[in-house]
Amino acid sequence: MHVASIPCTLLRLGVQIGLGFCNEQCVALHPGVGMHETRALAMPRVLRFYVLAFAVACVTAIQATPLRAVALALVLYVTSILGFAAMRCIPAGRKAAAWRLRSGLEASGSVEVAEAAIASGTRWLLVCGGECCRDVLGARLGAKLAARPDALAFFSSGHFKFRSDFSSEARKNHRQHFAGIDMRQLQEVMELDREAIDTFANFTTFLRCIERKGLARERSAPVDVVVVTSSYHLPRAWAIASLVLGFAGLSFHVAEAPSQSGDEEKTMARRSLREGPFRCARDVLRAFVWLLSGFEGDALAGVLHQNRRAFRAWYREHRE
Repeated sequence: MHVASIPCTLLRLGVQIGLGFCNEQCVALHPGVGMHETRALAMPRVLRFYVLAFAVACVTAIQATPLRAVALALVLYVTSILGFAAMRCIPAGRKAAAWRLRSGLEASGSVEVAEAAIASGTRWLLVCGGECCRDVLGARLGAKLAARPDALAFFSSGHFKFRSDFSSEARKNHRQHFAGIDMRQLQEVMELDREAIDTFANFTTFLRCIERKGLARERSAPVDVVVVTSSYHLPRAWAIASLVLGFAGLSFHVAEAPSQSGDEEKTMARRSLREGPFRCARDVLRAFVWLLSGFEGDALAGVLHQNRRAFRAWYREHRE
């Protein structure tokens, strides 16, 4: 190959890589198979590979100095990833808002909206770990998912530690929380996961579970995921969901779990004092790092939450 033709060859390679990625996205987003859509939730990893290869090929083609080439490749990579994230996050957010507007649910409570979403075809439920009330609401909503194909009620590091706590044979002090809930139906669709040790990991472990199980969402559903959390925790959970679930092309609705007792209400009030703009900004920044690199920061989170990390290690050895 003539030396002068190398830049043109590399530029063509970059364009081919970009077109190849676009073709994969079209297949993933428009499969044309009935009412179901198999979500390629591993796509963020594929995306990073394609964009990085595209950036390197294009920058190499212009024969810049090494320092400038690295800087240009980095800028091209970051802007491409963030641009693609916006292309997926914004439509996902608009889908849920448009459905609430069409259904006249803007003034309804978040739990009522969640119930309406599940009744209209939503298959996936994510319960962020925390107070008992989150697991109780998650169990009530999750039991309604039974008998649906690819349904999943994902309890992520919640108040109740074992799957047996969600059964009719559970201890009396546990059963009283789930009065009126068909626990057998819940057991059919639930996944009890203890891997997450913070809010951000609640969402990334949820995506990995869907990918591992090969689940498909219902395209006609008003939202793809119902997220259950507490009122004080909602802003941070919503911000993370917008980026993490949005990047996977998933729309969502966040349901606020009401407290189950006066003591729990006091606990929630105390925990709300620790929530604030700093925590939200920290997790948003962490989500951006994940978008760009796939780095979740689990080891760093383990340093901040050593008790949770220790329990996770114990649970891995003694899980049911």
